[in-house]
Amino acid sequence: MTSDQPTISVLVVEDSPADLDLIKESLGEATQAHFEVQTEGRLDRAQHQFAIREFDIVLLDLGLPDSSGLRTLETVLEWDTGLPIVVLTGLAEDILGAQAVELGAQAYRVKRLETFKALPADLLSVVEQHRAQHATASGGPLGWLRRLLGGS
Repeated sequence: MTSDQPTISVLVVEDSPADLDLIKESLGEATQAHFEVQTEGRLDRAQHQFAIREFDIVLLDLGLPDSSGLRTLETVLEWDTGLPIVVLTGLAEDILGAQAVELGAQAYRVKRLETFKALPADLLSVVEQHRAQHATASGGPLGWLRRLLGGS
């Protein structure tokens, strides 16, 4: 890792050991960023991670032992972490993908070899877009000072 590479902290909520291996391999080989990966195989354990660590993004499978389908995404959104969520699932359904994005996911990706290869660039892009939107919404780097001084 070089000093000019951003570090992206990822919470991967995935219960498949094979898929976790592919995710870790893909993110570990990334050249555009350094990815720190924390994995959890259940939603209840994933929720605990937010209490003890800060993350930049959530990579979420919709089929977990303690939750399935869009309810999985809805549950994570209810935690109100403010983090971007990328759904990575084996369910190749266009309607489900559109619904996931409509609910609040930043992206919906189907588990395929090409998806795993593109994962580092995808996650970095989502994080950068999220940070840019957040900076714009908060008035940019000087927004806090303007609010402090009573300006708009």
